[in-house]
Amino acid sequence: MSMFDLHFAARSDVGLGSKTRNEDSAYAGPNLLLLCDGMGGHAGGDTASAIAVHHLSGLDHDFHRADEAGERLLHEVAAANAKLRAFQAEHPETEGMGTTCIAMVRCASSLAIAHIGDSRAYRMQGGVLSQITHDHSFLQLLIDEGHLTEEEAWGHPQRSLITRVLSGRPEDEPDHGVMPLVQGDRYLLCSDGLSDVVSSETIADTLREGENDVCADRLIELALRSGGPDNVTV
Repeated sequence: MSMFDLHFAARSDVGLGSKTRNEDSAYAGPNLLLLCDGMGGHAGGDTASAIAVHHLSGLDHDFHRADEAGERLLHEVAAANAKLRAFQAEHPETEGMGTTCIAMVRCASSLAIAHIGDSRAYRMQGGVLSQITHDHSFLQLLIDEGHLTEEEAWGHPQRSLITRVLSGRPEDEPDHGVMPLVQGDRYLLCSDGLSDVVSSETIADTLREGENDVCADRLIELALRSGGPDNVTV
């Protein structure tokens, strides 16, 4: 057993809003953490996220080199995006559907990451929480350009406007990179159903306590207690 094996827990809830279907899809395994938040409502948001997760779940196996893992991850994200394009061509009523995507592939002592959309990945290291993905959203653009502070963005009515997702277009390219794994680090992947209603301070407090299953249950509970209008997955 590698000292860097992933120990994981996954939870999802439809939330307390008007959605009757869960448009989030996720996968957690010893070599792969994966989360997709679909959009398109009746046009097939749940289908978009499921197509991407079903395809990318094939990455849950041992890679020998980090560069190999990173290259394969990008290749498979592009292939999943092509599947979305093909599905929309066959089912015109789903035109406009898409999905966010965060995928993390473990390779020895490294983690290859691909990210597109406003679902988030955080790392807890030495008791300190940091967001390791950058939201592809209208509000994040305003923050980056200095027009808005993080505090002003909290609860903003245009929070859900996303600038980049997997939608079947060739230009839908994720951010990507490789980061070292450190023994004892804790990672959180979450849909905006959590990050839109639970503060990063509260998320950090929760991740400092308890085992994975306890933390996952608690984060879902916190999102629902905060009104949880959207599907929430951790």
